[in-house]
Amino acid sequence: MEIYSETTSAEDLSWYQSRASTEDIPWYQSHTSSLSNQSWMESVDRDSYISFQSVQSKNTFGGQEESERRLPIINNRSSAYYQLMDDLSIIEDYSIYDDEADDGNYEIEVAEIARNVEHKKHCVQQLSMTEESYVNDMQTFRNIYVSPLNNWMVSADTVEHEDIEESCTLLFKNFMDHLSSIIQIHKNLLQEVRERQQIWGPTQFMSDVFSVFYDQLDIYDALFTSYPDIIVTLYKLFSRSSSFKALIEGSESFDISSHKFLHYLRLPIQRLPIYKDIINDMYSVTEVIHPDYLVLKQIKQRFDERIKGWSSIFTDRVAHIHSLESSRYIQGNPVNVSMARRLHIADRLVRVDPAHPRSVQDIRLYLLYSDNLIYSQRITESEHTSKKSLFKGSIQLLKAEVRRISPEIVAKITKVKKTSPLTNLMQRRKSEGTKSRQSSIVQDVYGFEIRTYELSLDTEMGLPRTIFGNIILRTKTEADQNMWLSYLSHITRDLAEGGKKFS
Repeated sequence: MEIYSETTSAEDLSWYQSRASTEDIPWYQSHTSSLSNQSWMESVDRDSYISFQSVQSKNTFGGQEESERRLPIINNRSSAYYQLMDDLSIIEDYSIYDDEADDGNYEIEVAEIARNVEHKKHCVQQLSMTEESYVNDMQTFRNIYVSPLNNWMVSADTVEHEDIEESCTLLFKNFMDHLSSIIQIHKNLLQEVRERQQIWGPTQFMSDVFSVFYDQLDIYDALFTSYPDIIVTLYKLFSRSSSFKALIEGSESFDISSHKFLHYLRLPIQRLPIYKDIINDMYSVTEVIHPDYLVLKQIKQRFDERIKGWSSIFTDRVAHIHSLESSRYIQGNPVNVSMARRLHIADRLVRVDPAHPRSVQDIRLYLLYSDNLIYSQRITESEHTSKKSLFKGSIQLLKAEVRRISPEIVAKITKVKKTSPLTNLMQRRKSEGTKSRQSSIVQDVYGFEIRTYELSLDTEMGLPRTIFGNIILRTKTEADQNMWLSYLSHITRDLAEGGKKFS
């Protein structure tokens, strides 16, 4: 007979760090959250860009000591100090040479203006650097991937690719044209930003640069409209054409950045919201009396509205790309890529065994699509396959009942065996140093239950079998739990109502 205590061993927490590593799902950038619920800056690919949040934190001026270190011109009345006052005097309302002004307030005002000028300058520097990276990435995408793909489409063997209609060739030609136009737009922006950098000063304008750039963003509407057709066509080619797969794999090996083909489809979606953040940041440190203030405010509002209007499209397109990536990542994945199906969440969850509720050995990758919930197991490196995970089963969502993990299960998970008095005596000295640290550890349990049936391939003979019952899954955080419950509730309700087809 087992005796339980109301505390939790520290060893039970290890699966959060070691067993649920994000390295197992490298293609899924934000595998524990929906893009609609996360900060855009958190979704920026840090291999290609510098997160603008880090720029903001680096630009924070803290206290008098920091001000003196960053702005020596304020302290030593150097020639740069007087040059700053001359530059500021261009703006008449600054009243730099007001003889009646209090010297203390005067210097504080100049210091504050200088901080803002420095902050805006740093914003422009970061914009220039990340814009150059984006242009280079998009040129790589066009030259190494899309251009050879267009050539392959034109010269494809009609016997092998008889299902490739002429419209597909036109689709990728238009896609190539969109990329070329986008690259040129961003080259022009980069040139304008660099020119402003060279002549930077307190009265420098940036609103006109952003205004011209904003007026050219309609090309992205055409690009994002083509994404569903592009993604479904790519899925068909990956599934049916060996020469297409060889073409893409060859391009990927030639790409010195080590990025994959589908990585580039996400770049525009990740990049565009950054401009909104940059403009908002610059606007926040622009004085009301600055001649660029009002126009910058107007362009800020326009970017805010445009990105807000695009947000649902961004979420949808990324979920569509993820569905295509999962088809390549998971061997034997029965869920095909269609115009309507999306992959909403992919995360490693613990399957709870009611007979051994505290066990965290059964950890799988679970993927929630618009109409399917499947799970897979990671393939060991020794098997020499491009696939990283093996399909192991699917959970039926039609007429499924979903609820939060029950208090009874939570109570069982949060209890541990009590050691015998003899064991306590033997380990007393050893535990004295760590008792106060470990005894306070109480593990929060998050997760959900699905009452339904599943088709599992995880059998000794590898034959499918149907299992009825209550499926209990643990998540890492309460936020993950709530997200799973929200999506599952919506999906099961939509499936029960019927009507929409995802195949």
